[in-house]
Amino acid sequence: MTLTVSVIPASSKVGQAAIHYLLKDDITVRGFYRNTSKAPQEFTQSPLFAAVQGDLQDAASLTFDGSDVVFYVPPPAYDGTDPGEFASNAANSIKGALQKANVRRLVLLSAPGAQHSSGIVSSKLHTASCPDDIIDQSQGILRINHISDEILKQSVPEVFVMRPFYFYEDWAMQIPTLKEDPPFITSVFSPLDYKVPMVSIKDIGLYAARSVTGPPPATSPQIFKLYGPKAYSALDVRDAVARAINRDLEIKEVTPDNLREHTAAMVPESMVDDLVGLTTATLPGGKLQDEFEPRQGVDEIGEVTLEDIFVEIFGELKE
Repeated sequence: MTLTVSVIPASSKVGQAAIHYLLKDDITVRGFYRNTSKAPQEFTQSPLFAAVQGDLQDAASLTFDGSDVVFYVPPPAYDGTDPGEFASNAANSIKGALQKANVRRLVLLSAPGAQHSSGIVSSKLHTASCPDDIIDQSQGILRINHISDEILKQSVPEVFVMRPFYFYEDWAMQIPTLKEDPPFITSVFSPLDYKVPMVSIKDIGLYAARSVTGPPPATSPQIFKLYGPKAYSALDVRDAVARAINRDLEIKEVTPDNLREHTAAMVPESMVDDLVGLTTATLPGGKLQDEFEPRQGVDEIGEVTLEDIFVEIFGELKE
């Protein structure tokens, strides 16, 4: 029997990585886009791929008919909408479309710490579509994952919830400062020798594809964290970037006392407290530090290293 998988939003980096592996395994994929012209040629040239128009904030536009599995990557709200309101609306749109189409399996991207209803950054939001015990005091930027998990974890018979750690690829935002003289990177991970779990989007896409095509979960929802081969400190990152560009570089440490000021210079004001809370929870003594060690037989460890990805990201800067 041919397997048909819907990926939404297909434009996300994780969604693209999963689609790459699914098509490689000859799986039929329906990629959902707000604008189908955004579908890359790598996918559209495959007879197994179809670009479908759909908007998470417009429930009527989501149709999963004919799909055996859906892979959902909850997106952030960049337009100033409250993250909790946005997440609730999107997750309920997904839930309704899943149940209307009788989809068998959902693979849901989440994040470590998303199980906590409080304790990182408190926020209170009440909506008719999301009960108070789900929204009340949900944590900062993780509200999107927490709310999505709670609404969708029993939406279909088989649910996999993936919780990968910090993406290697997020270090690409350092490219502008690497073009300065002297080149440097900035780290919010403090102290600089403090090691944090990180993982590649390539491995996230691979394990998403495996969750899509593999056997049913032993229990549903089946929740697992995804780690890279090892944890890295900011100093490890600096050294890996230096090797990738073949130049020495400096590293600037953002201490907890300066974290809010640093964050406010980079993101909209509506996101500052959430992002500061999430970063603080990752630092020594923070709530997410308890998540750093994989559970044997439950969590997964990828194979792609930080060095592999940095050669791709920063190679064009090599002298």
